[in-house]
Amino acid sequence: MRTFYFLALFSCTGGDTKVEDTAPTEEADTDTDTDTDTDTDTDTDTDTDTDVPCKATLVSSAPQDGVAGVRIDESVTMTLSEPDDSAAIVVATEDGSAVAGSGEWSGDGLTYTFTPAEYLAPVTRYDASMSWCTGSQSVTFRTGDPDDIPPDSSAIEGKTYYSNLDDGSWDKPPGIGLIIGSGELVGLLFRVDDVDEVKEEISMGIGFSELESARQDYCSPTVDAVADYSLAPWFSYAVDELVLTYEGYDIPMANVKVQGKMTYDATEIEDIGVVAHVDVRELVDIFDYVLNLDDPDEICTLLVGLGGSCDACDDGESYCVDVEVSGLEGVSTRDPLSDVEEANCHKECAASALNPDCDL
Repeated sequence: MRTFYFLALFSCTGGDTKVEDTAPTEEADTDTDTDTDTDTDTDTDTDTDTDVPCKATLVSSAPQDGVAGVRIDESVTMTLSEPDDSAAIVVATEDGSAVAGSGEWSGDGLTYTFTPAEYLAPVTRYDASMSWCTGSQSVTFRTGDPDDIPPDSSAIEGKTYYSNLDDGSWDKPPGIGLIIGSGELVGLLFRVDDVDEVKEEISMGIGFSELESARQDYCSPTVDAVADYSLAPWFSYAVDELVLTYEGYDIPMANVKVQGKMTYDATEIEDIGVVAHVDVRELVDIFDYVLNLDDPDEICTLLVGLGGSCDACDDGESYCVDVEVSGLEGVSTRDPLSDVEEANCHKECAASALNPDCDL
């Protein structure tokens, strides 16, 4: 800021007053303000935009290289040692035709799963290859025959299957099919409770249906069984006794053996076969109803005439015959099999009301 002063000098000289006007003088600017801010805006960020080298390697694949008998509904998975979202799997047939499908990464970005849009062809060779940042690798596998491939365990656990005994072929004793075919039989119900892949076993419940129906007969007791599953998809089990019903008459069957084959899609049981031991003395009422034969000896004479035989029973008497049924099919049902601990004792069984020993 600049300030000007006017100085008046008064002097007394001969009475006159003399005014000396001095020119304004500029005050020297002594403001020495200087910018002492010595900060400099220098970038101390030493980061460099260099790419980290990719070191991913293939850790595992499923199916593994060279495996045969792969399920036709199998997905292909490959796992890398570190993420590389540019990687992908291509599956092709032996002639190079690409398999349509879709893929996705796992949450950690390490495993890529390719799911074919349709089932793979049975008994066919496939090549699955993955390319990633540092290279590529392929595996070769061959699908199996669906008839020989067991279903996924979780797909059959909890399911119940119904088999109509009238649809089977009654092979033994010869001619028994002609007799059985004149009436109606109950059906078999198979419930899969648990599949133990380590022990190769299936825990099952066995029950019976109403006549010509898949609905469970709640008046007949169910049986628990542990089936051998070492030859999966085939299973087999044995129980001491089953009691079938034919036209309202009971057929006690001893030393019963049942086998069947689970389909790979878990919808059916194929090629069910039943073998059992039957005492014709227990069948007198049935033969009397069908053929007016009420004598066990006459029944045996008839069976021998048809090409069969009556062999010794546990008591030594020759009244027992082997019964074989084959070609049965089991279809998955909507309603699960319920456990029935004793005959005529279940809330869904009308006869329970007449059973004094039943406490519901």
